[in-house]
Amino acid sequence: MKTNKLLTILTVATLPFLASCMSPTEKIARGLDKRTLTTAEAQYAIADGAEVSADFLEKAARQGKVDLVKLFVSKGANPWEMKSGTKTFSLFDYAVRDGSFAYLKICLDVKERCPELAEKKATAYVESVIAKLSAESASDCVSFNMSFCAQVWDAGLALPAKSKMEAEQKRIAEEKAEQKRIAEEKAERERLAELERQRLEKERQEKMRKETAKMREALGKKILRTSIRTEIFIPEQKLSEEERSRGWALLEVFGEEYMPTLTERCKEARQAFLESKGNLDELSSALRAEGTNIDINSEFLWAVVENEVSPEALKKQQDPDVRDQINDIFQAAGTRWVDLASEYWWLRYKLTDFYSQFKIGAITPDELAAKDAEFVEE
Repeated sequence: MKTNKLLTILTVATLPFLASCMSPTEKIARGLDKRTLTTAEAQYAIADGAEVSADFLEKAARQGKVDLVKLFVSKGANPWEMKSGTKTFSLFDYAVRDGSFAYLKICLDVKERCPELAEKKATAYVESVIAKLSAESASDCVSFNMSFCAQVWDAGLALPAKSKMEAEQKRIAEEKAEQKRIAEEKAERERLAELERQRLEKERQEKMRKETAKMREALGKKILRTSIRTEIFIPEQKLSEEERSRGWALLEVFGEEYMPTLTERCKEARQAFLESKGNLDELSSALRAEGTNIDINSEFLWAVVENEVSPEALKKQQDPDVRDQINDIFQAAGTRWVDLASEYWWLRYKLTDFYSQFKIGAITPDELAAKDAEFVEE
């Protein structure tokens, strides 16, 4: 135990002695290797005759010790390119590669030491940025390197390359502007194409809606036409003229306020239906006076309507004595009257339905207006 303590004491006591035996250059080397070298220690060592090498400059730079780098350069180290034995190090190359403005400034401050090399390296660097600018004009890296170039030009280096850089920047700016213009034109074309597509789609949907509405309307009129005598005419005959007039008056007042388009169509259809009925009545009187059996013709007309058969086909099925009584003029006038009656009552049923919905609060005035717009005739 005592032996171990003695060895430890002897070892510790020997360290100062060994350190005192190191040369000034070895002291710098040891301090850099251990990353403990201070600027003051380096100054003392250099004052004692230590030689600054490319290896010292590189290690100090890589350790981020700017003060040591400044010291070494002030004591003769060449930051542009330094050789020591087999070692070659360029602080300038390291600065632009590592992105260190501090190291770049150190180099630029002593450019007069080797002006040709400084110009050569600075120009090569700017040329590399120009090449990168052409390839990566939008990258942050290029923007950062442009700041380095500005420092180089401020120091009076690589000035011929500056005009080349400006020309390249102009070319790239014009190219970007052209690309932007092309992109904007493409975007505008796509926007217009999309608007056109939407318009066509809207027209297609509107066309389908109208066609569907027309199909429903035609089907509704067809169903109404086959049952108009039993469902409308016979029940209507049981009402007094006053009751019929009052019913229409209520619908007319409602329609003119909330559904003017549908009401106007209904009025026109009603007028045409009534005129046709008057004409048919006059024709019936004239034919009856000539001996035509109007009752047979009326029954034949309703048989055609309610069974949805052609007059010609049904006429062939009649007995000869009945067939001879069928008056084609009456049938044509009667068919027109039924068609006009179907049109009128279909519109009136629509108006009646909306009137009923409004009375019970199932539809609003705005909704009625929207529905009314659907009855605009094309």
